Amino acid sequence: MFNIAGQVSHLDSMVDPLRDLEINVRSHLVFLETLRRVAPNTRIVQTSTRQVYGRPLYLPVDERHPTAPVDVNGVDKLACEQLHIVYSNVHGLHATSLRLTNVYGPRQHLERKGLGFLPVFVRLALAGDEISLFGDGSQLRDCLHVDDVCDALMRAATMPGTFGEVFNLGHSEVLPLTEIARLTIAAAGTDSTVRCVPWPDELERIDIGSFQGDFSKAQQTLGWAPRISFADGMASTIAHYRSVT
Repeated sequence: MFNIAGQVSHLDSMVDPLRDLEINVRSHLVFLETLRRVAPNTRIVQTSTRQVYGRPLYLPVDERHPTAPVDVNGVDKLACEQLHIVYSNVHGLHATSLRLTNVYGPRQHLERKGLGFLPVFVRLALAGDEISLFGDGSQLRDCLHVDDVCDALMRAATMPGTFGEVFNLGHSEVLPLTEIARLTIAAAGTDSTVRCVPWPDELERIDIGSFQGDFSKAQQTLGWAPRISFADGMASTIAHYRSVT
């Protein structure tokens, strides 16, 4: 069973923290309790997030890095993840958590707010509109194509040695936001431009700076590594949206 449900907007979690708590913690606890009663041998792969680490003390970030979320969403996602691990260790639900980095790809919602910067970049690039970057655009990110994520999900669900474990999913290709925006525009083939703008105060306070995930544990245990470069993944993503419009 794959549990990928959740509220993912960091800003929304700060505006309405009780809603975030309800969606990202309480509802999952109800779900786990139900499974414990009616299907105690269920195998679960739950998607967590790099946001549980907060501002990195070093790069790349491995699973031994302290968890210190900077927003309510990160706190709730960490609680959700740990509930899955507790139910695995104590109640035998065979749960595994994957901490995802920035995921993108075909069929991602481009209009709804709060889903991360990548769908925003894609939407603006396709329209030929300006992409605004907060700060100087030098923040580093590793991005994962959805096909690589699905590969990791299947491996975590079917391979031994994963119960009660947490794995980072990251990418060896780490790029500054300016380069990510440039490559997105290049894939779209439009006249979109990039401009750096000052941080809004409410977002700057919860920014984590640069991030890259160390996925060596997933590589050793699951035999997983990302296969799709950002340029290739973004090209296929843009091609998908062009084919449906």
